[in-house]
Amino acid sequence: TMRVACDNLVENTVFFGNKDMGFLPFMNYPGISAAMLPEGSGGSTQWSKKTPIEIFSDINNALVSIWKNSRTIFKPTTVFVDPDSYALLSQPAVIGNPSSTAVLTSTLEYTLNNATVRRLTNRPLEIIPLRYLTGAGTGGTNRMIVMDRSRKNQCLPFPMPFTLSQPVPADLAAKLFTETKFGSYHVRQQGSIAYFDGL
Repeated sequence: TMRVACDNLVENTVFFGNKDMGFLPFMNYPGISAAMLPEGSGGSTQWSKKTPIEIFSDINNALVSIWKNSRTIFKPTTVFVDPDSYALLSQPAVIGNPSSTAVLTSTLEYTLNNATVRRLTNRPLEIIPLRYLTGAGTGGTNRMIVMDRSRKNQCLPFPMPFTLSQPVPADLAAKLFTETKFGSYHVRQQGSIAYFDGL
């Protein structure tokens, strides 16, 4: 129970920060740019109203924007999206011209195999669902987080992991004490991460 409470504290603090302690939030880190996704052919930024290739373009352009804006220093291969958007990626999709060279796949598989940064780095692309991104963007829209995830670029100071002390005898009982020490989530290189809203 104590370990679960500690894990919950760390999770809540990392994602949402703690103003009293001066801990900064992963979800809305100060100084990180947030841009709205472009509207698709259906007149909406939401993925539920976009075509598979428009969704692919949103992800690919977001990845490429970090690469270009950092003058090719950062090569992001990690994408976080809300669960609903992740589920949309897994649906069957026809990529290409249905009358000739169409490929039946999913937006997820197509993106994992064809994203520009994937080919630049030869590293696998990760697209990860994160429940806290639902409604986390501008105007209550869903948010996508794209990052070049590395200890060189982001870190979470954790000088003491969860530590359970030896039980202390008491009358008809035993007292248990735990200790842990961690710091604020820290983005060392702000150009390594960006937010995109409107999913």
